[in-house]
Amino acid sequence: INRSETWINKLIETKFLQLHDKGYAHSIECWKKNQLVGGLYGLAIGGCFFAESMFSSVTNASKFALINLVARLYFLKYSILDIQFINDHLKQFGAFEITQDLFKKKISKYINHKIDFQSLSNKDEDLFDNVLSFLQEIKETS
Repeated sequence: INRSETWINKLIETKFLQLHDKGYAHSIECWKKNQLVGGLYGLAIGGCFFAESMFSSVTNASKFALINLVARLYFLKYSILDIQFINDHLKQFGAFEITQDLFKKKISKYINHKIDFQSLSNKDEDLFDNVLSFLQEIKETS
């Protein structure tokens, strides 16, 4: 969004659009007054979601997208959300590091699971209900 520099170039955009057409690449988007104001995207393969990048031009938009993604993965029984790099922003949501060996073991265990990322509704009211239900379930189990 109006950034002069980004690591997302035309080749990456083209490849992700091709992966989207094949059902692997997905985005969680936040819109305000018909303008994209935040979100994230990544790849869903088996029971694993590999987050690639997130952005926001409105305060907390990327946070809401992340919570929405986590709720979707939770309800669909995904086992791994790979965020690639840990930082304080992601730590506040409970992100933690694991060793490369453990990561490889978990990937090999869950990569062949059959989960349809699109099997939950994408309607705004349903997305909001998914997030509320997720937060309530997490609250009850903690």
